[in-house]
This record gives sequence, C-alpha cells and structure tokens, in this order.
Amino acid sequence: MAHYERAFLDGLAFHLGDYLTMTGRSVKKNFPCVNPDHIDKNPSMHFYNTICFCFSCGARYDLFKLIGVDFGIQDFRGQVEKACELFHVSAQDAEAMTQHVRDQGSVPLYAKQESKTQRNYEKLFSYCRSRIQETDYPARRGLSDRIVKKAGLGYHPKFQINKEGETWPILIIPLDSSHFVGRNIADNADKNHRFHVSPGGRALYTRFSDVQNTKHPTWIVEGEIDALSIADAGGEVIAIGSTQNVSKLLRFLRDNPPQTSLILSLDSDDMGKAAQQELIDGLRHMGISYITASRTEYKDANAFLQADKEGFFQYIHRESLSASLSPAVSR
Repeated sequence: MAHYERAFLDGLAFHLGDYLTMTGRSVKKNFPCVNPDHIDKNPSMHFYNTICFCFSCGARYDLFKLIGVDFGIQDFRGQVEKACELFHVSAQDAEAMTQHVRDQGSVPLYAKQESKTQRNYEKLFSYCRSRIQETDYPARRGLSDRIVKKAGLGYHPKFQINKEGETWPILIIPLDSSHFVGRNIADNADKNHRFHVSPGGRALYTRFSDVQNTKHPTWIVEGEIDALSIADAGGEVIAIGSTQNVSKLLRFLRDNPPQTSLILSLDSDDMGKAAQQELIDGLRHMGISYITASRTEYKDANAFLQADKEGFFQYIHRESLSASLSPAVSR
C-alpha cells in the first residue's frame, strides 16, 4: 500500500488488547503507566477497547503509540509496520481489512474477538522472540543461537508478574502453547524471585523428546535450562520443572510408555537426590527401564556446560551411548 488508509488503521487498532496480553499486561486490571515521564508506583493505567488511559497523569495510548514506546519507534509508519509484523498482517490482509471496514462500517469480527477465542500464549511468545536479541542471557548460560531459536526462547524487559504491577526482565521459555516459564534475569534477583510460571502450575518440558517413538535414551532433569543444555549437546531430554513434579512425570510416562531407557540426572542437592529416589521407586513399580547418570563435580547440567562445553558435550554423548548399550534397571 502506498499509504495506510484510516479504515485499515481502525481495524488494526483493535489488536490493542491482544498486544497488552502478549506483552504481559492486564486487560482487566490496572497496570503501570507506560508514559516514560510518569514513574507509576501505583498502577494507574487501564485498557478501554482501543485506548489505554492513565488515571494519574492523564496519558492516552493507542496500539501504535504503545508499540512506539516499547520498541523505541518514533515515526508513525514504523509503528504501523511493527504492528503488522507482530500480528502477521500482510499487504493483502491490509487491503482486505480496509475493504471490509468500508463495506460493513465496522472492524472485522476476528479483530474484535481474537483475544477472547485465543486460549494460548503464542502471541506472547512471538512478541518475546522478536526481542531475544536484546539480551545476552542465553549466551551467558552457555546456550547456542541454534538451541535458542529451536526452543523459541524470548525476552521481555518489563514483564508484569503480579497485580501490584511488579515487573521483571525475563527470559521466556515456552513449554507448550498454554504454558511457559519466565526466568528473572535481573542481576540482583534472589533465589526466591527467579521464576514466574504461567497459570496452572509448572508443566513438564517435553519439547526435546518423543519417548514413545524415539530410538534414543531420554534424559530426565530438573530445570528447563538444564534440558536446553542437554538438547544443545544433541541429547533427548525431559525437564520436570520442579522436584514436586515427580508424580506428574510418572503419570506422563504411564500414558506415554518409553521405548528406550531413561537417564536420570536430577540436581545433586538434597532435594534433587530425594526426588530422584522417589522417581526410581515409581519407575521400578511401573517396570520402566532406567539408568542413573554418572555423577560429576557439577550441581546440574547447565553448570557443567558453562564450565566446560566440550567436556559436557562428550559426557552427554558418552552417557547416552552407555544407556543404549548397557542393561537397564527396571525392577
């Protein structure tokens, strides 16, 4: 299009609610004002159809102005182009939306209802993936660009994690379309404020294993970043996410019986050891084959990767080969 017609812009503007959702802001409750000149310690901005309004400073933001603030885009055309990119609106879509508004005198139905019918986080993931280059956190954890892309990791600089408006800079790890884990990557984040989990609790991270069909052994680890580390080394892996998820993993394995051995490698701290023993007891009861990974001097897989990448890759390959060749325990 040579220029953006008002009919098209009016239709696109109805994606504001979707954009707030994908950027971690509430469409039902107040959230911190986005006005850079307003330090909003008591969330005062609210969403109204196509406008965000701040009760404190009086600022009004539509979709395009908000995108401009979030991405540092000052010119209007650039803001519209970024909106089209985020919502996958092609030139043909733009023409169709414009014609629909002209003909019907209203925005397309899907533009109004999409946020209600979408019950997953794919738009949030897409938004955060578009910002992953703004952080070097995955590289600092030893992860390759290849695994970052394959896992669909994303970054959000100010993700709202509670109704009080507290925000964290987080690494988004999509578990599936309906679940994610956000890792607080602030330098001063304490151990009790490191993770934000999507509603519904910590789901199993099974992206890098198909236990029912694979011919290779599957590693079982605790954390998602440990799973990413093993996947980066070429291993197949499931992360349980929390030591409290052992029973959830056992139910998953009952419904998806593995065709090869499991390699158990939970964290080496006391909680990890206790969870691994609980897992072993469950696997023996179910008759599922497993071996325990050779212990190393490192607490977990990612610590090993960061300290000695070449040694870690060799370890994963060696243990996986051993699991394929050695008799496994099933009772």
